[in-house]
Amino acid sequence: MKRLTSWCLAAVVLTAASGRIAAADGNPNDWPMYGHDIQRTAFNANETKINRSSVGLLRLKWAFHADDAITASPVVINFEHFGPNGTEPPRKVVYVGSADENFYAIDASDGSQAWPQPFKADPAPSIAYNMFVSSAFVDLGRKQLYVGGGFTMYALDLFTGAVKWKWSTAQNGGGEIESSPVMIDGAVYFGSDQDGAIPTANPKYPAVFALDADSGALRWFFRPNKRPEQTCGSVWGSPAVDAGEGLLYFATADCTRSHQDLYNESIIALPITPGSLNSTTLERTDLPNWYYQPRDIDAYDYDFGASPLLFDAGGKKYLGIGGKDGFFYVIERQRWDITGGIRTPKWVTRVVRGGFAGGFIGSSATDGQKIYGATALLDTPPSPNPQLQPPFLHSFDALTGDVAWQQVTTGPTFGPTTAVPGVVFVGGVDGVIQALDADTGQLLWLFPAIGAVSSGGAVSDGELFIGAGTTATSYNLGQGPINALLAFTLLPGAPTAPMANVPPALPPIQWPLGVLQYPVPADENTPAPTPTPG
Repeated sequence: MKRLTSWCLAAVVLTAASGRIAAADGNPNDWPMYGHDIQRTAFNANETKINRSSVGLLRLKWAFHADDAITASPVVINFEHFGPNGTEPPRKVVYVGSADENFYAIDASDGSQAWPQPFKADPAPSIAYNMFVSSAFVDLGRKQLYVGGGFTMYALDLFTGAVKWKWSTAQNGGGEIESSPVMIDGAVYFGSDQDGAIPTANPKYPAVFALDADSGALRWFFRPNKRPEQTCGSVWGSPAVDAGEGLLYFATADCTRSHQDLYNESIIALPITPGSLNSTTLERTDLPNWYYQPRDIDAYDYDFGASPLLFDAGGKKYLGIGGKDGFFYVIERQRWDITGGIRTPKWVTRVVRGGFAGGFIGSSATDGQKIYGATALLDTPPSPNPQLQPPFLHSFDALTGDVAWQQVTTGPTFGPTTAVPGVVFVGGVDGVIQALDADTGQLLWLFPAIGAVSSGGAVSDGELFIGAGTTATSYNLGQGPINALLAFTLLPGAPTAPMANVPPALPPIQWPLGVLQYPVPADENTPAPTPTPG
């Protein structure tokens, strides 16, 4: 997979088996990691203040301006005591990094900095690879957070930003860390990619890593592609975890080879506990529990940049993820008794043609009943003029894959979709943040951020936090980037209960664009017949 330039970096950017778990002993209003929980549902079920009746009364509270784009998704913690002694006053803090190479702690009350100074990433071979596009995981028990920046995973003190430990990929493939970490049972898990690589690393390869949460020491790593000096199988997205199944779920990028090998452009379920390990290098030598690869040959850069989401429905456990091929896939995720098998999807639904910069790149959200996902900018058919692929926001029935609704008001996006009961949030490269009715797709609220929005929203106790900005002004109507973390709060007197009468659902869009505008190439090797839109 090729780098898509800075305006969509954070689009690519975790989960436990039963129940959504947040930071240890945290406030139920927290949004403590990428995708809200380690299932990566991007859904805050505890949010009641922002609902379909009140969301239209959101107003800008403050804007914290960075020196470059904020494409990472923020995390939010409601501290009972903001400090190491447990006697300090309460404080609501937003943590987020920027392409300016700084990682910030921001006071949610007024937008001021909560640390004495922002944390500055270590120097990297190129400034392009110093960017913070990874979101943090907040570990309240250890009073630290984990975040990737450039080629390094950092553990930072929650209250001061001081470095507790750091670990670089320099001796393990030299890959860039755009994946957001997840921590469970004392280990921090994340992926690396070869969009950028440390020049001195030899050999170069992407991998999934497990680090000790206390010391930062490497516990193990797993290479999806075993060939030396291969850039195939990059892990852009962020792992999800089902502790009950004992599995770590992630997806990989494609390969430029005519045949991709087993685990490129694949959805992979890897046992958390290694079955076998090289005691010298700590590389895992065991197989995934199961995997799914949509196609053997990929001439169109149809890979996975999104993170998987986990949900339970109908008494079964499922994994969902969208691909750059414009398909959304849902697969039963439970562990198999025999390892290394091929799992096939319960359903696949295609909504756009996809391509190099099209299809699902940002991660999706789910409330367990529906899945909400947004698609990206354009496709790359065999013609000199790439084409837009509206509609850009899609809702699926989680069990059947039927399209519940689609929306044309939203712009294309590389960022994740987020949700609370009754409301879906998404931002686009057009610089507009929108809130839509989760049942019908009706537009409820919008805000023109000017800078392209590739960050996902974090919703906490009646407030929305989301990043904006780009260095590519041609994608924000030429108005120049805003490069800021934006905070929104409800106007006084906002209704606390959602409206009783829900507007009728929008019918799935019947239209001659998208998938039907360009015939699917014969050499695409699609995993299923192309469905009729709607």
